[in-house]
Amino acid sequence: MTILWKNSASKLLEEIRSEFSDGEIFLNVSSGTPAMKSALQNLSVILPIHMTPLQVSSEGRSNGNNGEAYDVLTEWENNADNAPGAAKRVEESSNKNLLFEFNRRIMEKLIDRYDYKAVQTMVNEMRELVPSQFQALLKAAIDRHDLKCSEARSAFTRLGYPNMMQPKYTRECEYLLLLQIQVQTKAYSDFLRSMTPFILAIFQSALDKVCGYSIHDYIKNDKWDKSKLTGSALDGKFEQQPIYKKYHTLPPKPLRGQNPKGFVLSWHLVNLFENLTDPKNKLDYELFVKAAIEIREFEEKERNFAAHTMKSFTASDVKEKTGMTPEMMFEKIVTFVNRYTLFPTDKTMLNSYVKKNQALRSLLTL
Repeated sequence: MTILWKNSASKLLEEIRSEFSDGEIFLNVSSGTPAMKSALQNLSVILPIHMTPLQVSSEGRSNGNNGEAYDVLTEWENNADNAPGAAKRVEESSNKNLLFEFNRRIMEKLIDRYDYKAVQTMVNEMRELVPSQFQALLKAAIDRHDLKCSEARSAFTRLGYPNMMQPKYTRECEYLLLLQIQVQTKAYSDFLRSMTPFILAIFQSALDKVCGYSIHDYIKNDKWDKSKLTGSALDGKFEQQPIYKKYHTLPPKPLRGQNPKGFVLSWHLVNLFENLTDPKNKLDYELFVKAAIEIREFEEKERNFAAHTMKSFTASDVKEKTGMTPEMMFEKIVTFVNRYTLFPTDKTMLNSYVKKNQALRSLLTL
């Protein structure tokens, strides 16, 4: 009978919540039969509904009557608890919602793994129990992870975290952080397959910062524009010179003609870097070209490996194929970004996901 009563009470409470979505539900867990009081107390703990269980101290008082019809208004007027100075006999039960407590620990682990969408799935099952501030910050975290940068930045600012994301080159900085997460969580397949567009972006920025040429002056619709290249400072500068051959472990890719055609590729830019040596700063420029060659060749070596391997692989597998682990390559990319691009990266930016996770965890309380 207790189980049946608990099931019917659960259904009734859910119906009340559905009808009064903004209301506050109080449960009297000190009246009724022992089975009823126990059931209500348990339901307040396990149901995904925000309810407050209340204990009422009798202090020797009795709720009995003289057998006459019960007049609520009269009883209320004569209720001793309404008298001035009457002691408060109602207090909230100390039990926390165990459903939330159990799930909170799981959600914290998922947050540490940057699996915000899995956290959202759990929140959807007990939305009333989760603080609204946490839900709003979680939505911003999901938008950020999905590279919805403007939506995420607006939400962070509104929620009191205005410096959570970089104001300049936001998409590039956020993409670098996603690569960082992939390495930290050992999602090596995702890391290797995600590198190509970012490498192209950092090489284009390096062309601007180190060499002084904006890629946009020579392309149209992401393709090389012959009319813009012809007669320009880059015209004929794409063929590799032997001076930097010692840094190549793969045969340099030759161009058909003096200038590239079609879409801009990372090796086009490496070829270009090798032919734009500044003799006044030859040593630093050689280090720059060497770093660019190492990154591009890693990308070339791993591309087929990642695209054609139908199994998971380890850092050792990647090192065997490329000479570097994903962790080593990520550090090399960060160094390249800091030294040779316009992207504003520093320790604060690289730790911003950790800061966000700490903020989420701090809000995950009843």
